Amino acid sequence: MPPVWRGRRRALLLCLAGLGVLQAVLALCLALGVDGLLSGAGASAAGASGPLGAGALGILASALGIGAARWLERVVAERLGQDYVAEQRRLLVAASLDGVGNPSLGVVVTRASNDLTAVRNWIAQGVVPLVTALPLIGIVLGALALTNPLLAAAVALPLLGMAAALPGLSRSVHRRARELRRLRGRMSAHIADTVRAGESVRASGAVRRELNAVDRHSGRVVDAAVRRAWATGLVRAITVTAASLGTVAVVVLAAGGGIGVAQAASAMTLLGVLAAPLADLGRVVEYRQNYRAARRILAPLLAEARQRIREERRRERRWRDAPMPEAGPAELSAVGIRASGVELPALVARPGERILLRSAHPEHERAAIRALLAGEAAATGAGEEPDGEAAAPRVDGTGASGRLGSGAAATPRLHDADASGIPDGEADAAPRIGDSGTNGITGSGTDEAGSAPWIDDADASRIPRDGTGKRIHGTETFRSPHPFGGPTVEPDPRPRGVRLGGVDLAEVPARRRRALVGFASQLLPLERGSVRRLAAYRNPDALTGQVRWLLQRVGLGVLSDRELRTTLKNDGAPWSGVDVAKLKLARALLGTPPLLVLEHLDSGLDAPGLDRLRELLAGYPGVVVLASRHPDRVLADYREWDLDGDGLEPVAVTGRGRIAGEDAEDE
Repeated sequence: MPPVWRGRRRALLLCLAGLGVLQAVLALCLALGVDGLLSGAGASAAGASGPLGAGALGILASALGIGAARWLERVVAERLGQDYVAEQRRLLVAASLDGVGNPSLGVVVTRASNDLTAVRNWIAQGVVPLVTALPLIGIVLGALALTNPLLAAAVALPLLGMAAALPGLSRSVHRRARELRRLRGRMSAHIADTVRAGESVRASGAVRRELNAVDRHSGRVVDAAVRRAWATGLVRAITVTAASLGTVAVVVLAAGGGIGVAQAASAMTLLGVLAAPLADLGRVVEYRQNYRAARRILAPLLAEARQRIREERRRERRWRDAPMPEAGPAELSAVGIRASGVELPALVARPGERILLRSAHPEHERAAIRALLAGEAAATGAGEEPDGEAAAPRVDGTGASGRLGSGAAATPRLHDADASGIPDGEADAAPRIGDSGTNGITGSGTDEAGSAPWIDDADASRIPRDGTGKRIHGTETFRSPHPFGGPTVEPDPRPRGVRLGGVDLAEVPARRRRALVGFASQLLPLERGSVRRLAAYRNPDALTGQVRWLLQRVGLGVLSDRELRTTLKNDGAPWSGVDVAKLKLARALLGTPPLLVLEHLDSGLDAPGLDRLRELLAGYPGVVVLASRHPDRVLADYREWDLDGDGLEPVAVTGRGRIAGEDAEDE
């Protein structure tokens, strides 16, 4: 966890230490005033009321000063705790947005509430009593030792016994706090998942069943909380008892003649002042163990978030020193990126190209989009996704190290929804980009010779063979059982990663990257905010007139200033799903980014919305990458990026293949 002694928190800690010393001085003044007042009681009875009045005023001033110091201590402690937690909350949300840790909504909410509350309690009510109470107790005992060592020993013995008992009890508190936190997190995750699936629960008639499940989780949490209370209650009882035993020791000394009545009264006054700090110290153990249980979960997440922030700052520094790329449409190159544990076929597309993602597995399609947006290439032999998640296991059991499709080319296929440029009856036989025969790169089945159909004679000559002409074991080309890719034959010579106009997106700071990539997905919920804020999400500096014009272009009509200030929450409510999809499209188009990625956005649009989307995409100057089950509704022509393909050569999407509407000589 980040240190508390940092920045402006240093001044707050010094202020708290000063308040502790001030309380100690005022407590000694109060005790001396009581001693002097009782010692001068005889003189007061004889008629000397002046010293008595002055002593009483001194006692009153000391008591009020202690109260004011405690008041100010509480305010400064809360500011210290909130300042620390605000910093950690920002890091925690940053980690969650980066996909670090458990993505469950219930777990995230529990961390942002319960775990951070435990951290705040430790700082505000754990660290602060240590900073203020320890100086207070030390100064008081030191003063007593100088004036009356016997009295100091009588007060210190119960405190030493308390200090000896706390370490053993703290381990029990920590163990039970961890158990309670684990059960509470499970309950929160279960409740969040149940509420999100509420419609399904009602349709299945399982409301009572889910309520019973919540009751079971609640019962476990209640039992764990009670078990923790047994331990924390004992700790608090010991600290309170220590102060009481000190009072008993003073009374015994006074009864035995060891100290006078005035000294006994002053000592009991000091113990009364120490009672509140001692009670706070009793809660320190509880707060400390709760904090340790929370830190065990939060510390790795916060460390990862800080690492991501440092990397982003390094990118920003490098970007300031790098030459600015030219604005406008740019060529897209995606080589060596990983999704679902395998390396995707390479992709190159020029401005104006329309690329359709094609995969038999929707989850692989989604992973490919995430990898494309992340812009990071897979390291050779790496077994992890670019975002740090573990690679998905291979179906054939070879593991991520035997990934498929490394350096493989994309298999973009000619596809004209109107079949323009293709003679009647020949649409099915239209060659794909990079075809070297009737089967082509992505053909299926086997040819007459029974060899792999995606290898032509030139390709076959590059397969490693021994001196007798036989293929070297382990280099055979075969139809892989893996659902997401094909075998590696040759590495792609192009630079790895996602490049737009030659710029590596992985090296572009996030605030700059948002101007290069527009993204809209029907599968992701909408953020919370005003219409104006959400529409300009990628470009907060956009003019209101520009935002209003673009919203009108996507079919939302002319929105007034009041309508632009409408707050959308809970995935776009109170707007309809169609209007929310149009809003997502508008913000993806804002600024005309060179790369536009649309993920099944057409499934959320009505017929007029589809017509408007088709019109906008027809004239879009940049590269459009589309995931759709019905692309013909919004695209007149497009190429397919076969994510399950196993091409041998890097093939440019806009290479020698025929584009719909072009002459055959362009092949």
